[in-house]
Amino acid sequence: MLDIGLEVKILRERLQMSAKDLAARIGLSQSQMSRLEKGQRRIDTNVLARIAAALGVAPSHFFRGEAAPADGVIPPSVPGSLGKELRQERRRRHLSAEELAAKLGLQKHQIHAIEEGKRSLSPDLAERICKLLKLPTNHFLSFQQRTIEALEGQIARLNQALAETHRGGVRIVEAPDGTVADDARGQRSLGQPQRGIPVLGTVATGYPSAFDGLGRPAGEPDDFLHLPVVGEPTAFAVEVIGDSMVATVPPSFAEGDLVVFADGAPRSRDFALVRRETDGGGAQVTFRQVFFEPQQRVRLQPLNLDHAPEFAQRDEILGMWRLVAHVATF
Repeated sequence: MLDIGLEVKILRERLQMSAKDLAARIGLSQSQMSRLEKGQRRIDTNVLARIAAALGVAPSHFFRGEAAPADGVIPPSVPGSLGKELRQERRRRHLSAEELAAKLGLQKHQIHAIEEGKRSLSPDLAERICKLLKLPTNHFLSFQQRTIEALEGQIARLNQALAETHRGGVRIVEAPDGTVADDARGQRSLGQPQRGIPVLGTVATGYPSAFDGLGRPAGEPDDFLHLPVVGEPTAFAVEVIGDSMVATVPPSFAEGDLVVFADGAPRSRDFALVRRETDGGGAQVTFRQVFFEPQQRVRLQPLNLDHAPEFAQRDEILGMWRLVAHVATF
């Protein structure tokens, strides 16, 4: 199941709709909508159905193949604060803050400070509270880990939404015969073509195999990428193929990630798309970190240590394009 609050926010912003407008359409207050999008509010499936209708999707969009909750209530997607968790566990045992403080040898205001997030919960105190409330020893540590994982998931989904927003959206001019071609998002549209970075290689089609008279990648784009921060007029993008550039620490490039290259000689240790001669007289295109070594030798280094580096002489290199942007997919 998706992080429903975050997905509502992403869909709403794609439609350029304010949270206030969406709240009014489905009968919630603006504060209720804010808490819903932050993952802090339980959602009734009836409310979700109204949200889906307002955003133009089916309710099943939020479950991605999973069944909706049988009880009709979807819990908050992001855990609350550690202090709120302590307060909830204390109240389940019908203990007042004063009673809990007395059992721990603390002052009432110290418990309130922890519950209100004004004071941290030390590992030693957390262990004592767990023992007193008959909770697993790692209860609060696990709670914090779940919170971190939920927030990391939100960041990943936001990055994915950003990448999806930047991809495609190329408008197609009406053909002379009056037909209208599909644009990169599969939508039909008219108007002047928008400038975009051509995607000249995908996982399905491979790295570029066609080159123009100047030795630059050419051919019909598979897609277009819109990145305002990239101003190079010769820039082009490809999808990363395989796992040879996957590393255990950043930078790491997974299969399907978009990498953007531009003219300009890379320096040693730069990442580049490299076209070089092969022993059989043909040409090979690969994405590697490049190292310029003595005696005109170039080392093409993968980041995945399970893959061996390749070596070439400078005169065997037919073209190199330096990396200028990386759009990760999730």
